[in-house]
Amino acid sequence: MKNTQKIILSFVFVVGTAFMTHYFFVQRTESKDRDIASFGERNSMSQIKWEQTLADDLASSTTTQTSVKPSWHDLLVYEYLSGQYDVVVRQGQIETLKLQPSMMGVKFNTSEFVEKYGRKIKNFATYKVDASDKKNETVQFYDQQGTSAGLIKIERNDEGLVQNIVVQ
Repeated sequence: MKNTQKIILSFVFVVGTAFMTHYFFVQRTESKDRDIASFGERNSMSQIKWEQTLADDLASSTTTQTSVKPSWHDLLVYEYLSGQYDVVVRQGQIETLKLQPSMMGVKFNTSEFVEKYGRKIKNFATYKVDASDKKNETVQFYDQQGTSAGLIKIERNDEGLVQNIVVQ
């Protein structure tokens, strides 16, 4: 046999094998039914009814997850403080925010923090920020009568990143 004949027979053999493989294996596994979210034909009334029933069941299920607006606590811990702090809560109020060991900390303005989240942590009418040094700040809270309503101690590192927040 000549080389040209061998090449032509090899080509015919490869094409024939590909055709037979497609015919026996691929074509037989294709289903005529529609799957969920498929783009096939929509002519099967029973399949469409089954999809509608499934959608109704999922919508009425108690295990269906729905979106929920985040609470102020979630916004404080995961947005404002970037999820870097362990929070100690006693009797529904935040007592301590302590930096997790592997985290660096966040930098924020104390007055902005008190304005945004202070009333969620303590009940007060006015406050005063005492920053005697760069590492420690104390926020003193006062009620309507001017008496002390509590305080927050903020400890920072040398770069100004908050390390701990203690509520008293």
